[in-house]
Amino acid sequence: LMNSLQGLKGWAEILHGAGADAASVAGHVLDMAGHLTAEVDAQRRLLLAECGELVPDLRSVTCASVLDDLELALGAEAAARLIRMPIPPEAGCLRTDPAILCRVLCNMVTNALEALPPRGQAKIWFERHSGGLRCVVENPGCMPPEVADRIFQRSFSTKAVRGRGLGTYGMKLLGETVLGGRVGFTTNWTEGTRFFIELPGDD
Repeated sequence: LMNSLQGLKGWAEILHGAGADAASVAGHVLDMAGHLTAEVDAQRRLLLAECGELVPDLRSVTCASVLDDLELALGAEAAARLIRMPIPPEAGCLRTDPAILCRVLCNMVTNALEALPPRGQAKIWFERHSGGLRCVVENPGCMPPEVADRIFQRSFSTKAVRGRGLGTYGMKLLGETVLGGRVGFTTNWTEGTRFFIELPGDD
């Protein structure tokens, strides 16, 4: 929240300065306000989920619409570093809460991008799995065992002061406790690190 507020304050100061392009800066202010609103909502959902009070709004959604929503939520810069693999014709639809699933996938993608060099790219795809659908986010790195063993632990972070340790914890909590799916990962030097969520299809 503080990062978003500092960004919002910075753009507001530019808008206040003489000679600023008001329309352009106002656009940045709106973007930052949108990110701030989304972050507050995400923290609210996480607290409700921990209390067992978050009720999902289940509906049928296509894989393509899930990825479209994800790109909007990530923003242009992050979305440009995410490679969308073709959706297989047999994928069909998901029955899920699209807003909560989007948050889970945002956490997965953010986690993948933070593990890459500045211009590195991650991949995302859907595949059929055990009668349902699995969404996979991949980056080419490999986690050391001491990180892999604690990756879903609340407040565990590899980012020292910057990290809150809620990203991977949140994806596990929301994906399994609220959406009723299964969240996990694999990591090795052959396939890289792959986080996934498995959910029932809506055939």
